[in-house]
Amino acid sequence: MRVCEVLAKYLMEMVAGARGNVVSFVVGDVARWAEAKMRPSRSLIFKVSSMAEALLASGYLEKIGKKYILRKGSPLWEKAKAGDVEGICEIAESALLHYTKVLR
Repeated sequence: MRVCEVLAKYLMEMVAGARGNVVSFVVGDVARWAEAKMRPSRSLIFKVSSMAEALLASGYLEKIGKKYILRKGSPLWEKAKAGDVEGICEIAESALLHYTKVLR
């Protein structure tokens, strides 16, 4: 299972239960959720963290303190609401690729 799939499924669950216009999460929440639900073979916290930072740098997420904010109406929100794991993975992997190019 790819890291983007873990993040996608977490965001889909968060958006499905959202009561307002934003959802917020901390990287540790995603890692704990994945360990409880999916039983990954290795720790995901650093990979989820780098993916969230790439999405932040690309403008898909916002950050307040340690919390990442996903706003209603953003492309990630719409893909999560539709249950489109592959769509979220495309956005995340594209952002990660662009982010690593910028860092080099």
